[in-house]
Amino acid sequence: MSLNLSRLIPAIRRTPLCLLNPSISIPGSFLVRRSQSTTTTSSPSTSESSTPSSSTSEQQTYRPVSSTPAGTPMPEVVVFKTQAVPVALPDEEYPSWLWTMVGEGKALAAAGKIPHGRGQEWEANEQRRAIRKANRAAIRTKNLLKSA
Repeated sequence: MSLNLSRLIPAIRRTPLCLLNPSISIPGSFLVRRSQSTTTTSSPSTSESSTPSSSTSEQQTYRPVSSTPAGTPMPEVVVFKTQAVPVALPDEEYPSWLWTMVGEGKALAAAGKIPHGRGQEWEANEQRRAIRKANRAAIRTKNLLKSA
């Protein structure tokens, strides 16, 4: 009986480490939801104790300005040949979660957690390394139990 790994590898790459092997410890910063990450990491503990209501209202009202002005055509976003060229909307028309993702990427790049701004690739490579390490450890323990 042979195991076809070619179908399993893409699924493993998309699966978070904590679901594949619960014994792998993942830093708490990776387990924070995207919507919570900007509010928990950006506010220092000293400002929370002095004026908690003003800091939360500032964070909710702050929105970064997009780099593309409203009405600008964006031909680089076209996926299909038959698709019309999309036009940039005003910042108010985009969903609020979009701006949290923009800020999170810059914060991670500044902290040195994303090398050269390639977040998705880097996370996938780190996950693959951790999966390989966990698999090697499981094989070692299995072989140790077989020999005993």
